[in-house]
Amino acid sequence: MEVLDTATVVGYYRMDSTLTPCFSPMVQRGCWLCDFSDDPVAKALTRYMNEQSVTMGPELLAERVHESLVETFPAGQGIGLDIVREHICSHMLQPGVRVACVMRSLLKLVTKLEATTVTVDPESGETVVDAKSLSAYLKVISEVMTMYRTGEVSRLMFAPQESK
Repeated sequence: MEVLDTATVVGYYRMDSTLTPCFSPMVQRGCWLCDFSDDPVAKALTRYMNEQSVTMGPELLAERVHESLVETFPAGQGIGLDIVREHICSHMLQPGVRVACVMRSLLKLVTKLEATTVTVDPESGETVVDAKSLSAYLKVISEVMTMYRTGEVSRLMFAPQESK
């Protein structure tokens, strides 16, 4: 590790001698949320991401987490929004977050496939069903329904929320 004054450069931030994160865009080696997963702020943000992953998409979730980082650490701009988004979509392995990401991807795919199942034949002008697209569409729908059936019901977006 490279030492600057009394600080150690790690990822997008520096740790001073009091182990306080001091963000610095000088070195880009890691993900703050991963590297400091035991930090109280990172733990709170991870808990928030776990709880909110079913109610908002990764884009909005990343924006909220990034805003919180910037508010908590005034120089937090060193951790870019793209880093937070990548953490949510690629680094987090919590089942609730992963299932929410996969479900959103499948639902986007369903929309695209649905649009390709029925077309207009250019020669006859008749509406025709594309058998391959319909088959793929039905398979993806089946996977979505399987995920809903096997998932933790309380984590589904449409499930009634328990009072805390």
